Order: sequence, then C-alpha cells, then structure tokens
Amino acid sequence: GSLAPDAAVQPCPNNLADLAPFTDLVVDATQWFSASTHTFAWNVIGQNACDQLFLNEGEDPSFALLEVSTDTTTLTFKPTLQGGYAIDLTATPTGGGAASTCRMNVRAVAPGLRVELCTDHSPVADVDLHLHRPGTTTAWITTTPGGSTTNTDDCFFSTCAAGSVPFANWGYGDSALPACEGTPDGATWQSNGSCRNPRIEIDQVQTSGVPEVIAVDVPANGASYRAMVHYYGHGQSGTLTLHPIVQVYCGGNLAATYGTAPDQLTGFNSPGGTYLGDMWRVADI
Repeated sequence: GSLAPDAAVQPCPNNLADLAPFTDLVVDATQWFSASTHTFAWNVIGQNACDQLFLNEGEDPSFALLEVSTDTTTLTFKPTLQGGYAIDLTATPTGGGAASTCRMNVRAVAPGLRVELCTDHSPVADVDLHLHRPGTTTAWITTTPGGSTTNTDDCFFSTCAAGSVPFANWGYGDSALPACEGTPDGATWQSNGSCRNPRIEIDQVQTSGVPEVIAVDVPANGASYRAMVHYYGHGQSGTLTLHPIVQVYCGGNLAATYGTAPDQLTGFNSPGGTYLGDMWRVADI
C-alpha cells in the first residue's frame, strides 16, 4: 500500500487514540457498518521507515494482526514500532452493491528515548543495536577490546534483555510492568517485577519483519547516548551487504532517521559474530 491516502479511501468518523507499542488495539467494524448486511476486510499500513522497508522487501510487517478475515467484524492490532499507522476497513454489502472503505489513523507512542533498528534481508540477517552509557568511553561489547568480560556500559542483547546477567545498571529507576509486559520477553519481565532501564524490548535474529528496539523510559537530562549497529552475521553463503535503518524517538516524537535513501549506509558487508564485524556508529543522541 501507499502512504498517500487513496482517492477512494474516506476518513472514518474519527481517528483512534494513541496507544503504546506492544499493546493491543481492537477495532470493531460494527461502529460504522451492520454485521448482518456486510462482510469486512482489513488492511494496515505502517508509516514508519522500517515498515516501509519491510513492505518494499516483500517481508512481514513489524506489527501483529490478529482475527483478520473477510467475515470478522474486529481487528486486533499490536504495533512494535512507534509512529503512525493507517487502518483501512472495507465493508461490502452481502446483497450486492458498491463497497465502502474508511481509513482510521492511529499513532504508537512511548515515553522517553526509543532507538529502533531494522534492516533489509531480515529473514537471514542478524544485526544488533547497541546504546552506550553517557559519560563513558569504554569499549563496545566487552570491557576491553577482544576481552571476555561483558561491558555493562553497552546496552545490547547480552546486557539489556529481561534475563541478562549482568544487567546494564546505569542508575536509572525501573518502570512499572505495563511499560514492558507486552513485549516478547513479557513473562520474564513479569517475573522480575518491573521493567529495567535501559532495556531491549525486541531482539532481531534472522526473522522476517522483526526490528530491534532499545528503550530508556526516563533518560538523564543533558546526557548523550551513542547508538551503534553491529553486523553479527547472516544465514546464507557468500557476502551479504546490508542497509540498516535507525529511527530515534524522544518523548513519542520522531527525532531523526538514519540510513534511508539517499543516505543509505554503504559497505556494510562484513559480519563477525560476537567480537568482530562491521560497526556503524550511528549518532550521539
């Protein structure tokens, strides 16, 4: 689908309220049409750069859709990324006649700092998002280059997942469970009793349409966080050049997007496992 509203798409009576990533939104078509006289079809378009990348690549979208069929009255939608989404509902009269389509717009919004990563070739690629603790200049991944001790100044899959030991403790308070219990690691966060900051909300490992997200619900005032993308590996033979995209959100608003055309990353083609491989130092946030 296109980002631009189609001429045949008419606004629904109202837009939908903002929701947080990893929470369910249920939309009921019977607010506008009778279920006894219509059948329904749904389509959702992610308007952020990552969902557009996945769409152009023919990959799965970042969001989840449940209960979608031509005869269901409800759509259950769960976003993983911030930004805008267009939900199109087409109602077709069962007795014949022209179908009617309406478009509802909704935004996924989260507090604090969110850094989001996606890449082309997501079904075979493994790229990792890193966020470095402010005021430190220690090495990425380990405390010394090539060492074996994990560096908790670096927030990534080894230090910021729900089950990480050691965890990246930067002195920030935890958030209440609603901030993270809907994520893929929600059961472990529930067992922990709270949502740590910083944290990995979703980890991308060779899965179609899956992004990677690091969250800091209450970032330190005046602090500078360095974001980095590491080329861990890929699941095919030969060389695979990737073109990752990073989106930065502050207080629910898109602050910057890196890696989209015409400023695509070039030469990102050397994976290296845990300790080696290409690194893209994206930005100081």
